[in-house]
Amino acid sequence: MNKVALFNNSYARYAARAMLATLFLTLGTAAAFGTALEAEKIAPGSGKFTFAFMFSWSLVMIIFMGAELGTSNMLFVTVGVYRKKLKVSKAAKILGTTLLFNLIGGILFAYMISLTGPFQNLPADNYLFSGIAGKL
Repeated sequence: MNKVALFNNSYARYAARAMLATLFLTLGTAAAFGTALEAEKIAPGSGKFTFAFMFSWSLVMIIFMGAELGTSNMLFVTVGVYRKKLKVSKAAKILGTTLLFNLIGGILFAYMISLTGPFQNLPADNYLFSGIAGKL
């Protein structure tokens, strides 16, 4: 229950860790799309594979850096409530905080990445847009 202790003892640190999770996701996603864009130039149709391979590294960064991601916390709080080690109200606060700061971090870091050179002046048929459309 280190996650609960951190949430109870240092809300600011917990919020920062939630924002860092989306930093790692944003960097990983940018690297994955950058790799996929180059792979598509070399071997059309290979973008999906290279994206998936490279994206997995953002999840590895989240785990090793101890960041707080909403999707993993959904499992954590559900199990905690089920095993009666966590009250529903506390689980909702933890998950709500995680999602809020994941959103704030995601918007902030995605905006910052959007300003970098590789993501400027992309043509409409670029793999980035078809990849995003497929995810949506």
